[in-house]
Amino acid sequence: MWGDIDANGDVHSGSGNFYVFKDDTGRYRIEFQHPFAAVPSVTANIRGEGWRMLDNTHVNVIETGHTVITTGHDRGDWADRPFSFQVIGRGATRPTTPTPQPRVF
Repeated sequence: MWGDIDANGDVHSGSGNFYVFKDDTGRYRIEFQHPFAAVPSVTANIRGEGWRMLDNTHVNVIETGHTVITTGHDRGDWADRPFSFQVIGRGATRPTTPTPQPRVF
């Protein structure tokens, strides 16, 4: 799963299987349409030109069904920034219907 998110929390481009909620200044919650079978790996990066090396992004929360990413400015406070993210993990397993067993009499 991947996405390119603008500073307002709108999806610029991506894999299409997630929703973004801008919970606060510089705080973005990404809900996965289908939870992972185990906690996935998440990376995020500030994107675009004109940012200072101290502008930042952090992956604050990683769960099977969502992640929280925060972005900040060069003085250390949360600030709205465009970012990209990637999520890699084992996909959710579908429940299987047990195979009927023959009845023994």
